[in-house]
Amino acid sequence: RDTQRLRHVAKLLGPQQARLLDSSEWTKDLTQLNEAVSWLGFSDDCHFASLLEFNIRNNYDHGDNRFYAHRPHCQYVGATSRNHAV
Repeated sequence: RDTQRLRHVAKLLGPQQARLLDSSEWTKDLTQLNEAVSWLGFSDDCHFASLLEFNIRNNYDHGDNRFYAHRPHCQYVGATSRNHAV
């Protein structure tokens, strides 16, 4: 029900102002997540190479916990980058 409401709002706003991400898709393929990063106006240097994983193997173990947060060339380049990603 909440998902339907979000889809409705996204449809009303249009692709320039709203974007929905399905976690069942972007957790398996980072392309959608990285397209959203660009759509938000951040440089390609901000793209994710991997995801931090928690509780994916079973209820007690953590997944891959390597995370590289320091990206010196990552920057906000502006909303004009939204025009190329839909």
